[in-house]
Amino acid sequence: MAQDEPSDEPSGRGGKPKENRWIRGGNVGLWLGTYTFVQAAPFVGYRVTDRLTTGAGIDFTYIRNRNTIPVDEFSIFGGNLFGRYNVSRELFLQAEYSALSLPDNGTRIWYNSPLVGGGYFPGRGAYIMAMWALNPDYPIANPILRMGFMF
Repeated sequence: MAQDEPSDEPSGRGGKPKENRWIRGGNVGLWLGTYTFVQAAPFVGYRVTDRLTTGAGIDFTYIRNRNTIPVDEFSIFGGNLFGRYNVSRELFLQAEYSALSLPDNGTRIWYNSPLVGGGYFPGRGAYIMAMWALNPDYPIANPILRMGFMF
């Protein structure tokens, strides 16, 4: 195995990690104007091995569309559990289970779906990924594109 490739073995001797194995990150989105979109989606994870990370995240999105009468304004919130496998230093595969709550006629409806996809780490903690929802009723269109940071 090349020296710079991640391994499937935990770091350190005797089960003690050489480094902090916890990761943090997330993505944020902001669009202001006639159509307003504000999103915060932080996550926390644990590197089980140098290649495998598991974790959980939350999602909050606020949307306001002034092009409609009356003005359409609502929020989406939810969470996810994920597993990420680093194929190389730059490429990863991810499987996720996502649950989102959206308003519907004065009540809220939960949408759940497994998501699968992968991404690219260009460096300096940034990432870009594409995910596909396996539930056809999931409210976000495929592919779901994300950009964010991890540290």
